[in-house]
Amino acid sequence: TIERLRLTALATGVLALIAGAASVWWVVRVAFRPVDEMVVTAERIGSGDLSLKVPEPEQLHELKTLGTAINSMLRRIESAREAEVAARSALTHFVADASHELRTPIAAISGHVELVESGALDEEASRRSMSRITAETSRMSRLVEDLLTLASHDSGHSREHRSVNLSGVLADALEDRMATDRSRTFESEVEPSLFVEGDERQLFQVATNLLANVSAHTPPGSTASIKGRLVDGEVVVDVRDDGPGVGEGHRSTLFERFARAHTASD
Repeated sequence: TIERLRLTALATGVLALIAGAASVWWVVRVAFRPVDEMVVTAERIGSGDLSLKVPEPEQLHELKTLGTAINSMLRRIESAREAEVAARSALTHFVADASHELRTPIAAISGHVELVESGALDEEASRRSMSRITAETSRMSRLVEDLLTLASHDSGHSREHRSVNLSGVLADALEDRMATDRSRTFESEVEPSLFVEGDERQLFQVATNLLANVSAHTPPGSTASIKGRLVDGEVVVDVRDDGPGVGEGHRSTLFERFARAHTASD
């Protein structure tokens, strides 16, 4: 009897030990299942998919804290990667834009140099070619300066701004346009003393370009107006004309850098 009791107790103890070990294993696996999910997700993230996020289980505060910290780190890494991709794309576009803008004056300079060197031009024609070379060189210098300004802006550096009388800037730009384009009527409705913070030279260039577009894309005899006014504490400038306007196909890209319409009517 004692021997049977001893065997029974031993068998019961072994079974209890096995059951306890199995129970502990099951509880541990259930408790650490989020860790396994974190490991699997981390492996997928390591393969390059930064859009994934590790689980943040609500049951275990420590694991939730760990998951939150890892996801916060992943968001910062993803933001840094997106910024790097955007910077590379901007650099690629900048190089392409710069090449496109510089191609025309370089080609013009090369053509005039070849004509002068060939000796086929008389004195007057040679003088005109040299004048064109000087003009295109000045244009290229301005383009390089503008491209450097764009590169500085893209890298996060901006020029020092100061208070600028925009009314005077618009008046000067309009006066220059009226002096060079007498085939169109230009009207001005600019309120006096419109002060803004900015770069006076660049603001003048914007106004000049807008008015030059009127001359380039409207038929002779057209009427254009430039208006400047204060609206709710902000200065608003409108340049309007009675030309054909911008074509529907070009409006979506109108404000992209170096954007151009394919035809003058657009």
